[in-house]
Amino acid sequence: MNAAQTIARSRPDRKKRAKLRRVRHVRALAGAAIVAIAGASNYGWYYWITGRFEVSTDDAYVKADSTIPATRSAHRRGRAARSAP
Repeated sequence: MNAAQTIARSRPDRKKRAKLRRVRHVRALAGAAIVAIAGASNYGWYYWITGRFEVSTDDAYVKADSTIPATRSAHRRGRAARSAP
């Protein structure tokens, strides 16, 4: 083989390798996209089934005045009993 034949023979090999490399990259990206979509779908399903019903807060603070519940009639009876001599 002379140099011209060797060069001619090596050029298609380079093209084939470049094409194979591109195909591998495309397949890897497609696989990564499928995995990402599957993960997002899994998270969406979890949220739709259980996550949306969970209530949480970062810093909840409730200030309320509290009173002891009592009946009004017992209160009135006490006043009436005290005021009568």
